[in-house]
Amino acid sequence: MKKLLTLLIIPFLSFGQVPDSKSQLKISYSMKYERVPFQMKLFKKHLPNKVIEYHSKHGLRNEINLDTKMFGKNILNYTISVDNDSLSLSWIKTKTIIIDSIVDSKFIETKYNPEEQSVFIGDKRKNILGYNCVNFVSENDSVKTEGFLAPDIIVAGDFQKYGLPLEFKATSKKRKFIVSTKADRIIIEPFDVNMFILKQE
Repeated sequence: MKKLLTLLIIPFLSFGQVPDSKSQLKISYSMKYERVPFQMKLFKKHLPNKVIEYHSKHGLRNEINLDTKMFGKNILNYTISVDNDSLSLSWIKTKTIIIDSIVDSKFIETKYNPEEQSVFIGDKRKNILGYNCVNFVSENDSVKTEGFLAPDIIVAGDFQKYGLPLEFKATSKKRKFIVSTKADRIIIEPFDVNMFILKQE
């Protein structure tokens, strides 16, 4: 498998591997809900359709902001999650505001143990935002993920041996839930260590 992956990656080198120790990637993704469970259909239009991820050699930061109106009330929700590979720690920080009042706020810290993915690399190719990608399929007991990843983008996390997925579809095996995700923009920024640590205050 390792030899096959190496043979596939060599013809795809365009930018060189990113990010390096002095940089991070900011990636804007859009999400489309192709199928949701029956009990969620009423709230489908209120689900987040954008996510921003920051990737570095040290970990991943994920930001989701939801601004919607439900039952005549303005609802704001902010969720930030960070996986720090160097510190082996994960954090989740959430805040929900309804009509200018904080109704929910949480901060959770746990040990970070990335799950090693079993990934099949195919022979289909696609250019996404200037990065040459190959198709992949990853599957476990609960979720099947398939799409295209960029071997040039090597970051910490579940796919660090293969490259970063830029366009993919995740299908839940236990629930009727299918989400398609696609990278819309990739920016290379100077590395900021504080982006990959969360504090309660």
